[in-house]
Amino acid sequence: MASGCWKPQLPRTELAEKYGHLLMPIIKDAIPLKSGLTPITLNPHATDSETKFAEDVRYIQRRLYSNFTAAELERIEAVAPLYNTYEDETLVNASANIAIHPVMQRKKWNYPLPKQAAEFPLGKDLDGYWNAYTNDIVWEALLPALRIASLYFSNIDMWPWHDALFASEWTEILQKEIPILHFFGRRGYRRFFTRDPFVYGSEAARRNVRNKLLNFSKNIYFSLTSCFVDSTSGVKIFDASRGSIAGSTIASSIDNICVINLDFRSISALLPGTVEKLNVAERRLIHCDFAITIIHELAHAIYQQECKVSHPDYGGMLREIYFEQEVTSELGISLEQTLFGGITAGIRGPSGEGKIAHLEGGGMAYDINTRYLQGYNGDHPVLLNKPPTFNKCTFWPVPVSWFLNMGSKSKFELFVRKYGLHNARYTRIVGSEFEVDSDGDAAQVSRHPFVEFEGIPDKNRHAESSMDRLESQRPQKRRRVEHAIVREAVCRQPQRSLEEELGVDNEETVDSKDEDQDLPPCPRFHEISRYLIDNRRQLALHTMCFAMPEHTLRDYIRRLGGLKISAQEWRTYLLHCNSIPYLFRFESEEEPGDFSTYRGSIQLHASSWPRTDLTPLRPKREKFERAEGNALAFILAVHRLNEAQIGGRDIMWPQSTFWDFSAERFLALFNADVKNGNGEMSKLGLGLMSKEELEDMLWHVASTSPFLTWAPEGIIRRLPLTTPEFMEIRGGDATWDEVVLPKGRRLIDWDEGSKALLGWDNTKMETDPEVLEEDTGITYTDGRVCSSFEYQEKLSIKEKENAPPGPPPTEEQLEYMAAEKKIQDLIRSVEAYIRKFPDAKQQEVFDNSFWPIWTVNNPGKSVEEGFAEYKDCYSTPGDVVPSEDLMEMLAKNEKCNPQ
Repeated sequence: MASGCWKPQLPRTELAEKYGHLLMPIIKDAIPLKSGLTPITLNPHATDSETKFAEDVRYIQRRLYSNFTAAELERIEAVAPLYNTYEDETLVNASANIAIHPVMQRKKWNYPLPKQAAEFPLGKDLDGYWNAYTNDIVWEALLPALRIASLYFSNIDMWPWHDALFASEWTEILQKEIPILHFFGRRGYRRFFTRDPFVYGSEAARRNVRNKLLNFSKNIYFSLTSCFVDSTSGVKIFDASRGSIAGSTIASSIDNICVINLDFRSISALLPGTVEKLNVAERRLIHCDFAITIIHELAHAIYQQECKVSHPDYGGMLREIYFEQEVTSELGISLEQTLFGGITAGIRGPSGEGKIAHLEGGGMAYDINTRYLQGYNGDHPVLLNKPPTFNKCTFWPVPVSWFLNMGSKSKFELFVRKYGLHNARYTRIVGSEFEVDSDGDAAQVSRHPFVEFEGIPDKNRHAESSMDRLESQRPQKRRRVEHAIVREAVCRQPQRSLEEELGVDNEETVDSKDEDQDLPPCPRFHEISRYLIDNRRQLALHTMCFAMPEHTLRDYIRRLGGLKISAQEWRTYLLHCNSIPYLFRFESEEEPGDFSTYRGSIQLHASSWPRTDLTPLRPKREKFERAEGNALAFILAVHRLNEAQIGGRDIMWPQSTFWDFSAERFLALFNADVKNGNGEMSKLGLGLMSKEELEDMLWHVASTSPFLTWAPEGIIRRLPLTTPEFMEIRGGDATWDEVVLPKGRRLIDWDEGSKALLGWDNTKMETDPEVLEEDTGITYTDGRVCSSFEYQEKLSIKEKENAPPGPPPTEEQLEYMAAEKKIQDLIRSVEAYIRKFPDAKQQEVFDNSFWPIWTVNNPGKSVEEGFAEYKDCYSTPGDVVPSEDLMEMLAKNEKCNPQ
């Protein structure tokens, strides 16, 4: 008897070969369908078992793809690997005649990294690095995306968004629109509005936009890096299972420039060895996605440059402005909304064991003004003037044809320039609407009848009012329609990670790291080990008491010279070291199927290092008096510059847990602060410093205290103490022996003996960025623990007690202080309760920490009013898991066989 499942024309096993297998329990008899992208279609004579099997697969797909099945997505031609373009290369070459905009020209892709950072090597045994300026392979992969982005930026004067930004007619946001409990206060936020079409459409206004963009282009550079790491150091800050960022923009207070860091993983599929396996639609999807990311990040960079020119005191990167009535202040997203009518996310999640590269498979568009985007707002408040639809989010699969047309210059000229800007927006055919509940409870996705709106002919094609009937038809071209079909669903957060969404246990998933792997041969193992031991001091390996990125240490070796070693050889060597263990412990940080580079973390294995001479490389200089006299002031200067710059996302300063930073860039920033006259360095009594004087100072401090220690040439290596730890030890209120410093913030004492070194090796080093960010206080050896907040309060009390009496505060100041005290009391109460009960639901936190204080400060107001204000300040969509376990439901079906 013929099978009830119709076999599509494209062999579905090819999907799994490219997109990998979902990291989830295997459904019985579903081996070819494990990619999760295979459309399931049934003929009218399907058996009960075939129907049940199809229902299981559809259920999983709806959970993954915003309540769409793969068959539905295929019907609207939104799945790139299933889109038949007849391999028409003209679709990809349609952007070949577009000139690269000056802001993106090749010379802009070679900004010199600070010494503590390094370029990532190419993966897949390819030679060279992820540098579009020096590597022709990378540049050729980038070109189509750059041409598409250039098409839009060359016509940037058409859109009113940039005119409004450059007009600098920014208005103050009323305090009543800002949540009362916002941590950074309620004052000083601004927004900008679109000007009259006769104004922004004038030749003078359009010329102003073009000229400003060209002028700002001189100070904007690009860099390719990993989306999982801190771009200033290479240290891992995102776990692959929890998503990543496609790009980020950071500034430099030294050079007055912006550097846009873009994720090379996004274009890794375009490298030789992989690109040949992609169809035209898949390649174009990658080009467009990368081009949109460039456009997004350029919004941040251009705003930063405009701030320095027109609003130098506003806050720049740390305080972005709001566009019109948008309640979030993420300018990149705001520009995407203006140009394309929304923002997109790939339909394919981060999981996919065995995939050939990072592939999205398609795009899902949604609007900016929803609670779904609340977490993207950073430290900026979500304004209170929310639209009525704020708690709803509609996801629209974007037809592949939109991406194919995006980079066509002829179609841009014909449709966008001739018929209006709305023609550049995403095509909307059918959407799924979700209720995003701010209370913390998630309802199971529920399917509603297939709704047809005016404009779609009803010829009884969907008489059964369900999408199953639509799925039973063979794939065919659907008539393009202007009006949208919207299906409703109720869900707390539709786009969750697969493991959280499905509630799958670890033992039910496949983890490639746990599989036994034969180590590749390492014929140069002894040669490399001897080099490292002999150059232990030159590379400062004895003070590398922190997690060092794999590619960074290799770059330190390359700069020192004496050993030529490829990225592949270095990885092989580290794997052998870890298996013994000998010299190093190593952990690969690549996600399954990611071969775009070699990314991992190295820690010392202290007990296996032989005893060697660790004396300084050079003797003390004769003229050394200034270094000895200003050592304490210099230590404080390093700490203050680091604190001031790391909050500003400066290129020079890495994550606070990373020990190394560039001596050259530090010296430039130090002298710039001295020349300022009123800077921190001048207040400390320090003057201009030469390179030799800096070397003397570092030599002296490293010889006399652990605040700064020995480092490779060109690097300053400091212990990343918390502010309380630093202030207590430097001020003499505590000694080094009276403060407990965890592994990762303290040096190894190589003279303590083998037992102590074994103890070091057996102690776990905390590397979770979230845990490290919370560790900002101080712990004493006598058991006392003081948080950063408590320590600052103690210092504040001391300062008030020692401060000379001043004039009494005015009545207005007293009122302001009283209001601020009430706010701080609320914040302390809520944060203390959350620290004590981290798993508490919002209602519980409100009842036990917020309401008792709020009702005293707001007599006569209702519980509903208090809870509404609480939600505006503390709503965190993303922390809640679905209320129903997927596997429990699948287990009810006899054809589902979780393994």
